[in-house]
This record gives sequence, C-alpha cells and structure tokens, in this order.
Amino acid sequence: MHVHLIQTPCPRSRAGNALVLAMVAVTMIAGMAVSLTSLTMGRFAEQQRRIDQVVLLASAESAANEAVAWMQANATQLKPGTLGVCSTLYPTAAPWPGSFVLSPKVIADFPSLNTAGNALGFRNGCRVHAEIVKLVDTVGGVANWPDGKEKYMIYATAEAGVDASGAITDASRYRRERVDAIVSTSSGSAIFNRGLYARNSYSVTGNMGTDSWSSAAGAYPAGGAGNRGDISSAGTITSSQGNPSVQGQIIQHDDKSLPVFTYNPPIALTSGSALSGNQNWSPSPAGTTLNLRYPSVNMGNNQKITISGSGTVNLYVDGPLNLQDIAYAAGSTAKLVIYQNDYAGGAASSFKFNGNAVMGDPAHPNRLLLVSNYSGTMGLNGGANFYGVIFAPFADISMNGNFGMFGAVVAEGFSGKINGTFNEHYDTTLGSMTLPLDPRLTTTSWWPHILVFGQP
Repeated sequence: MHVHLIQTPCPRSRAGNALVLAMVAVTMIAGMAVSLTSLTMGRFAEQQRRIDQVVLLASAESAANEAVAWMQANATQLKPGTLGVCSTLYPTAAPWPGSFVLSPKVIADFPSLNTAGNALGFRNGCRVHAEIVKLVDTVGGVANWPDGKEKYMIYATAEAGVDASGAITDASRYRRERVDAIVSTSSGSAIFNRGLYARNSYSVTGNMGTDSWSSAAGAYPAGGAGNRGDISSAGTITSSQGNPSVQGQIIQHDDKSLPVFTYNPPIALTSGSALSGNQNWSPSPAGTTLNLRYPSVNMGNNQKITISGSGTVNLYVDGPLNLQDIAYAAGSTAKLVIYQNDYAGGAASSFKFNGNAVMGDPAHPNRLLLVSNYSGTMGLNGGANFYGVIFAPFADISMNGNFGMFGAVVAEGFSGKINGTFNEHYDTTLGSMTLPLDPRLTTTSWWPHILVFGQP
C-alpha cells in the first residue's frame, strides 16, 4: 500500500520569507530615502550657491557704486599729475596701452555701514575692494581723449569665504566676482552755447534785442553783428508786448544737463567783514592763482574792483553779492572768477551799474565769470555794459533797464520776463568755454563676471 505524504509549509519558513521581503522593502525605501535626501541636499546646496552668488554680485556692485561716489567726491584727484604707476595686476593691453592706476586699492577699507556683514572692508559678508584705472588712448603719441573728457575703468571685486586679509577661511564658499565699469568724465562743455538760457519759462517784451559777435576778432561789434543771439528755455518763451528783436533762434523745451557746483572754498575767511571799498588784485607771482574769501560783498557807489597781472583771482563769497564796477588794468590778462554760496535771509544779490560804467573786459568777456548757487532773486539793473559770463542755475535774474549784456547767462529764470531796452550780445567764442568745476561722471558701460581661481 502506498502512502502519500502531504507537505504543508512550515510556519518558520513563512516567517523567514516575510522577513526577507521586508528587508528588501526596507532596503529599497532606504535607498529611495538616501536618493531623495541627496537630491534634496543637492538642490539645497545649489540654491545656497545661487544665493551666495547673488550676494556676491550685490557686494561687487555696491563696491563699484561706492567707487563712482568716491570719484565724484574726490574729483580733484582725477586731474593730470595725480596718477601713479599702473598696477601689473590689471589689464594694460590694447586698446589702452598707456593706462595708469589712479590710486592703488582705492577705498580698500570701505567704511562700515554699522550693519551685520558690513565690517570695515566688507559688504554683505563679502570682502570688497576697488581699483580705478585711467584709460589713455593715444594716437601717434598724442592723447586721443583730452583733459576734461577722460575715461576711467573701475575694477570692483567681491570675495566670499575669506577674511579681512584675503586668506581663505571657507573653501566651500570661496568664490570671487568682479564688476567692470567704464566711467566717462565731462567738464561741462556746450553750457554757454546760447546767449540766454533759463530753466523756467519766460517772455520777452519791450525793445529787448539780441545778436552775436566773436571776441576773437576784438570788442563788439568786430566783424559785424551776427545772428547767433539765441535765447532758450527748458520751458516756453513767449512775446507779449513791444517789438523785441531776436537775431537768432528762440528755442523752447531746451533741456540741458548742467554741472553741479559744490561751494567748497579752499581757504578760511580773508576777513570777517563784508568786502567794500576800492580793491586792486593781482596774482603773485605772475600766472598763479590768488584766492580770496569774504562773508559778503557790498560795494558802494563808484567803488571799483581792478584786476591786473596774469593768472586767476578766485573770489569766494559766502553770502550776498552786490557789485558795482569791475575793471581790468591795461596789459593784464588775469581772470576774475566769483564763486557764490547760497544763503538764507539777508539782502538779495545784484549787479548795480552807474552811469556809463563798464563791468568786465570788452574784448574778452570770458575773463569775468560768476558761478553761483544762490537761489533767490538777482538783479542786473542800470544803464551800463556788462562783459562776462553768469552761471546761476538756481537764481531768478531780473534783467531790466537800459544796458547791454556782452557774454552769456544761465539762470533758473528771468523773473518771468525780460523787458526794457535790454540787449544781449552773445560772444560765440563762449560756446567752447568750460566751467572750472569738478567733472561730471557718467557710467557708460557696466558688466559683471566671475573670476576663476588665481585670476587677478
């Protein structure tokens, strides 16, 4: 007889199989968890790198912006004669083979902003520094960019993962970025390319008239009166009464980019009292600059300032300016430049003419220049002739009476109108005249780039 044995699974065997399956499942889940964790950590690290890169770029741009601000605040150092030898760490190859470093490690110690991450020399936790290089393009050994229209390169660098000395403290975060910027300068040419210019609207009335001539040919009307007696305004110009005769263009909505004048006298007060009485000034030695400073100028009737010799006389006036006559001694070539600060209260500023007085040099109006920040009313009144240039972009100039203006005027306004028998004779040589002010800076190019290890 045959006996058939029926085998049934052992409970232990079933438990073992389940254990194996569970271990496989756990292993798979663990692997998935590790992969997910790695992916998450990788994305987190990538996100952190992006954040670090944004912070690094912001730090480099901050350094570049502060370098531009430094240039504007220290514009006198942008002039020839203050440049050092070019650093070998920065590009000097064509097209600028004659580059110069303005100042090694300019503003290397960026001032602290008293916030987290902004210790001395740091922005956003990144070490920053900047170099400013003057670009000199030469053609046949002659500078292609003349003085007053130079170009400069800013190299603003930010470093992450380093200490104040530049030593690497965190290799995982170490990276560098640089912002290169080209800054052009302009000394404010084409400011006096019109006989009269005002930022506000005005009207011309009465028998007011304009024409032009060139002082290169001598005193007016050498060469004959011309038709370049242009008048312009950033607003509008209207004619309401009388029969004005403008021998030139009437230009409306003429927006000009005017330079900024910062009143910063290089000397203390020459006297604590107002300037008055007859004055005779001559630069000494010849050809040099004579600086004078007074709290105000208040010249009485028939009191005169006489300029002699050669060079420049700079008169700094902290407050009101009231002038009578300004004369130039025979044979002299010296210029008089008057710098006036704005002031609150006190008398209004004015030029007062008496009889047949002559203020300035009839053959050279560019020898008398007023540069003013005064924001009140300034009067040009009387019955005489003024030979000079006025730059008073915040002053409201009242021009009335029977007198002649030989030169050019830039003002905020003309008290709404120009009337009387006022005549403007524009000297065309003033079209190329530049103001003795700090240059204006314009950033013409700006681009960031990451620096590889070892790149200067």
